Amino acid sequence: MRRAKTEIRTETAVARVCPREDRFEAFTDGKNCETCRTLLVATGGCAFVEGLDHAIEPCVPSLFSLETSDRPFTELAGIVAKGVRASGPGGATGEGDLLITHDGVSGPAVLRLSSFGARALANANYSFDLTIHWRPALREDQVFDALAKCRADTPRRQIGSLSPFGLAARLWKLLLLRAGVEATCEWGRCPLSGMREMARQTTAFSLPILGRSRRREEFVTCGGVRLKEVDFRTMESRRHPGLFLAGETLDMDGLTGGFNLQAAWTTGYLAAAAMLARHG
Repeated sequence: MRRAKTEIRTETAVARVCPREDRFEAFTDGKNCETCRTLLVATGGCAFVEGLDHAIEPCVPSLFSLETSDRPFTELAGIVAKGVRASGPGGATGEGDLLITHDGVSGPAVLRLSSFGARALANANYSFDLTIHWRPALREDQVFDALAKCRADTPRRQIGSLSPFGLAARLWKLLLLRAGVEATCEWGRCPLSGMREMARQTTAFSLPILGRSRRREEFVTCGGVRLKEVDFRTMESRRHPGLFLAGETLDMDGLTGGFNLQAAWTTGYLAAAAMLARHG
């Protein structure tokens, strides 16, 4: 920044930019005007300056937890289920660990779902039935076969004392409750209809979702300047030479795990390098 003789101004909002033939006019606070030959916009989060006439893909939150109205489920807060699949509207899915919280669900499976299905979840107004497959490597008939084996091998053991799929005991008992099977029932006395319902609860557990987390902990924004309007070799606008776009200004968002930070750093670096090269 010292080499580029950068001047930092705080509490100075750029509200509007006017592209001219050989320069840009940036209006700050609605009245003061600054001119420049090249301009980098890296605002993001739906904070787009006016006057650039770029196509903007609608902005919606991405990477967030979900709330449920199912109180018996949230009483299991703190339980982590390993390697589940969470499915929502529009066919969006997310796989990974799932954390049961005091008001809903979180963890990698849910965060990935909210990323892949950001627009579908927004279109549903974040009100839908979340489907959880607790053991996605198994089909429903395979789960039933595993239950039948428990019935044959341990007929006198109580069903609630043995989770054949490695689920936490309290979670397994909730699945039994939803299947209409008493946890104290012996495996040998469990009717086939009950075992079929246990298999269904294991592969397609339904959780009513009533919204995003009230703590507003979304990590990134899905949406922004349409990608085809940007040259990704330099991050320069294809509509306005000399205008550069980086970070969440673009319709670009990734999964959790540092990918969004890397995208911001990489696009910022490319834009800065191109601007410095242009000015010698």
